[in-house]
Amino acid sequence: MADKSLDRRIAAGVALARGGPKDQLPAVRKLLEDDVPGVRLPVAEALIHAGDKDAVLVAIDLLVKLPADQAWQAENLLNAIAEDKSPPSMTATDDASRKKAHDAWAEWWRLNKDKVDLTKLDQPDHLLGLTLVAFMGRGRNGSVMELGRDGKQRWRIDGLIYPIDVRMVGSDRLLVAEFSGGQVTERNTKGEVLWTKKVPYPVACQRLPNGDTFIVARNQLLQVDRTGTEVFSHSRPTSDIMVGQKLRNGQMVYITNTGNMVRLDSTGKELKTITVPPPQLYGSNIDVLPNGRVLAAQYSNNKVVEYDPDGKTVWEATVTQPTSVQRLPNGHTLVGSMYTMQMVELDRQGKVLTQERLEGRVTRVRRR
Repeated sequence: MADKSLDRRIAAGVALARGGPKDQLPAVRKLLEDDVPGVRLPVAEALIHAGDKDAVLVAIDLLVKLPADQAWQAENLLNAIAEDKSPPSMTATDDASRKKAHDAWAEWWRLNKDKVDLTKLDQPDHLLGLTLVAFMGRGRNGSVMELGRDGKQRWRIDGLIYPIDVRMVGSDRLLVAEFSGGQVTERNTKGEVLWTKKVPYPVACQRLPNGDTFIVARNQLLQVDRTGTEVFSHSRPTSDIMVGQKLRNGQMVYITNTGNMVRLDSTGKELKTITVPPPQLYGSNIDVLPNGRVLAAQYSNNKVVEYDPDGKTVWEATVTQPTSVQRLPNGHTLVGSMYTMQMVELDRQGKVLTQERLEGRVTRVRRR
């Protein structure tokens, strides 16, 4: 922790904060005063996940101490703590905006410090660098596969009926929503079906922490247990749901084909409805971020957009005919396009970092 290399100081501090002897924590906390702000943030994050509330003030301080193009990393960490109760996010990186955000977070922490339970905070995501891809179609064209870090195919399942969403739910198990097949299945990577739930026109699927499965379909939001028994259902007789997601706080968000973005509580009670551009294409998805913002693909407008909870655009980037979006832990955005058959990774400024052509009509790309 006293090494001249900042990478070694970070590695030592994070490792000891996560699982080292308790008597080493005072030495780890000294890194919160490191001369390099870039050392303080990962150490503060590790200590926060270990339940150290004092490290939260360090993260707040880093909103103005980090370089302007890195301050969002501290804000992302704070948003994960506050969830949907976050102060308004920074929409710019100028000094005045950063100072305003700092003061808002400092006041939020003063009012909420005693109520925050850091033990409930999700552990930080450490990506394996593997990428799931779903291709729209039937037979050989209806498939899901996974790519390794080297971009080579690790496994592939063919013979699906318009797979529209896919998620890994274990080291060798995946959940697939087949739009025209009218079902959500859990399979192993050999393609063998382990579990099935018949649902007309599913557009998204999630495995929840309690083992239930959440399904978004054109006419309903549905949650079922391992036996397939429905434990929650919210109907839309107009069959106008295009995309949707369940959040870790139990709330649900969906967008209709007319552009109504509806937020429900865990019982299905409507909390808020705002108007945004409609997804325009089945197969698109949304990514609801920890701070309540919504990342969405605007297929016809050739861009991906990030909305705040009131529907105001706070970030956007140009991508040709996007159908799939995912915000990665490093702040980058992974985008898939069905008709250009591409996977694109964007940085925080919307600049293309990587661009890869895939052999098929891409409905979903997910990095894990």
